[in-house]
Amino acid sequence: FIESFDNQGLELKNLFGFFYAKVKTKGHYFGFLPIRDKTLIFPNGEFKGIWSSEELKFASKQGYEITVIKGYQFNKVKNVFKEYINDLYDLKKKSEGSLKYISKSLLNNLLGRFGINIFKPITEIVDQNKKDYISATREIISTDFIDNSNFIITYKPIISKKICDQHNLDYQKILEKEYKNNLERNIHIFENTSIAIPAMVNAYARIFMNEIKLKILSKGYKVYYTDTDSLIIDKKAVNKNWISKEMGKFKLQYEVTEAYMISNKTYYLLLNNGKTIIKTKGAINNSIKLKDFLNMYWNNENISASKKNTIINYEKGSVELETKKITLYADAYKKRIKIYNKEGIWINTKPLVIKD
Repeated sequence: FIESFDNQGLELKNLFGFFYAKVKTKGHYFGFLPIRDKTLIFPNGEFKGIWSSEELKFASKQGYEITVIKGYQFNKVKNVFKEYINDLYDLKKKSEGSLKYISKSLLNNLLGRFGINIFKPITEIVDQNKKDYISATREIISTDFIDNSNFIITYKPIISKKICDQHNLDYQKILEKEYKNNLERNIHIFENTSIAIPAMVNAYARIFMNEIKLKILSKGYKVYYTDTDSLIIDKKAVNKNWISKEMGKFKLQYEVTEAYMISNKTYYLLLNNGKTIIKTKGAINNSIKLKDFLNMYWNNENISASKKNTIINYEKGSVELETKKITLYADAYKKRIKIYNKEGIWINTKPLVIKD
């Protein structure tokens, strides 16, 4: 841990890690440093927060005024997972079916595995009295009825002061009681996690995507949408060197004539070749049609869709599948502010979807 006690702050170029800093932006079209305010935002103006040193360096190059106050300095090691990633990526390219799915899953879940909560949730079968005690002292993840006297419950092992207070229980006495019974001391934890790894990799991903966006905007082209690993842009803006089957390159996913995007993972695409792509988060894709997207987009109407649902019966030891009706909401997309032209649509209606 290092800290500055003067107005100059720490020397950013010598840092590698995560640091608390004061920031003043330069009014760019989009922001380079995220902060969490209910959702993740990239603001303009003056604000404070904690970021990776690498994102701070990138923002500084774009003209941000940055004063680093304090933080944690890490040793920098390169290519820790290079062989693991290369082997699985090569296996994924050569495989089909379940083997391809498994290799893809191992690749996608690597970072998330390092970012999980160190405290393992506990799942056990309990009677009514123990269920009530756990509910009054800890955060419950799920609970299901088995029979008249038993329940299967999954909960976080750490005693919660907030939940104890809600049930008028003395938090200190609960701690003392459980310490004497060795409950708190026997909590199982994940010992092979490191939040710094996924945090830094995600920071590098944002830097990579921001560099691409800046190149596109510098040529006067448009970026309609961007995520951790994807872009929706003008067809004209594509650099041929970006598109490849090599790792770290984009793949051309769709060339689009018309698109209606209601929320993340709920959209309708009409492709240049006449084919349509329908994706609906939480619903069966073919349960809604173009007219439904038009009603959601233009008329702000909620629509009905179908969803596969599983019903678990612990008493019988069975799982049943059913199809039920759900509602897709026209205003479901709340994570970003939508921007329209005067006609209420994109200026260019022929975007290109590319994905890393």
